[in-house]
Amino acid sequence: MVSLKPTIRRKLQVFTVVVSLVIAGVVLAYVLHSPVVPILAAAVLYYYTYGNLGSPKLWLILVYLLVDLSKGLIVSWSLANKDPGKTPSEISILFVKDVVSLAMGYVFAKLMGSEGTEVNVLGYDTLRFLPVAMLFMTSQTCALKALNYLDPGTFKLLLQVCLPTITFFSWCWLGRMYTKRQVLCVAGVFMFSILFCVAKTRQETSEVMATSTVGLIYTTVFVLSSCSGSILSEKLLKTTGDSLPVQVVHMKVCSVLIGFVAFTAHGLNQGLEVGSWNPLILWDQRTLVVVAIYVASGWLVAYITKRLSSTTKNVTQAGSTALTYALTMVLGKDLFNPQAQPGPFSVPATSMAVGIMACVVAYWTSPGRDSPIAAERELIEKDHFKPLPLKGPVLV
Repeated sequence: MVSLKPTIRRKLQVFTVVVSLVIAGVVLAYVLHSPVVPILAAAVLYYYTYGNLGSPKLWLILVYLLVDLSKGLIVSWSLANKDPGKTPSEISILFVKDVVSLAMGYVFAKLMGSEGTEVNVLGYDTLRFLPVAMLFMTSQTCALKALNYLDPGTFKLLLQVCLPTITFFSWCWLGRMYTKRQVLCVAGVFMFSILFCVAKTRQETSEVMATSTVGLIYTTVFVLSSCSGSILSEKLLKTTGDSLPVQVVHMKVCSVLIGFVAFTAHGLNQGLEVGSWNPLILWDQRTLVVVAIYVASGWLVAYITKRLSSTTKNVTQAGSTALTYALTMVLGKDLFNPQAQPGPFSVPATSMAVGIMACVVAYWTSPGRDSPIAAERELIEKDHFKPLPLKGPVLV
């Protein structure tokens, strides 16, 4: 009887699991005519990644999962039944969001401070976050723009490209090392994302494909700027000794300064066109909900990045991706419209979605020390949530 080496046997097991999940997902999705498999895949991903259901970190991740799921849906809901030229300015939304976050951070810093702690809003620590603010402002603007051209499910699935991108950036900038199995799974996520995009566009008309191309451009810029900002912010959040509210104040001061310039320029340009300057024109109750969900998401991202890592954040986003895609398939693009029709069922698109989730599950179920989430959990529990030292060149 032929005996395989342990490394070869492990690779065959991983390959068999991934292929089996993809085949089972396609068959069940085709028979049931519903996206139940992506939901189950998200549940499996969640269970294998975070394990203990009683962990406080698990509840933190669960809250972020729900907030990230609702963010894209709420933005689409706020734009529903509105003409393209009658929607609130993305720049005004981001500027107000940063002002609210800055005010919250300053209040929390004062309440949590001790021994006369002062927040220096114009010091060197603030200037270090200036590149982060510029990258995040670019990414958030592109995200709002992309949702004007892509449905939430497609947008969230395309964002899986963030995983290989942030993996590559962390390898280059933070000096992190990944196993061959992890690299294979990351490559699988990227390939399945590209194939999903192709499967979706082949069913649409040329006009829709042209519109989707604009959405893809915005999504690409979002991925590059968001991943760069995440890596840089993770480095700064874990290496500076300030508390999270103080660090948020430093970050949001830069964001407000950048946003004020863009906000003023946009308002003046709009005033020249219509004869009056009202930067908050076209705002309504839905816009306030969008601002609130972006404020909550921003604070959760900062906390998860500081206490865990950017890769943990991206894995959590994969779970919300599957849930968003499932909802759009069952209820249609406009989830808040009771008359909305479900999206057309596509075996290729569904198989690519299941393939994405299968690769993500295989990535995070790497045994022992091959799993970065296991190493992060061990260090965090040992140091009681102290900032983790990272190897790599200093970025600032």
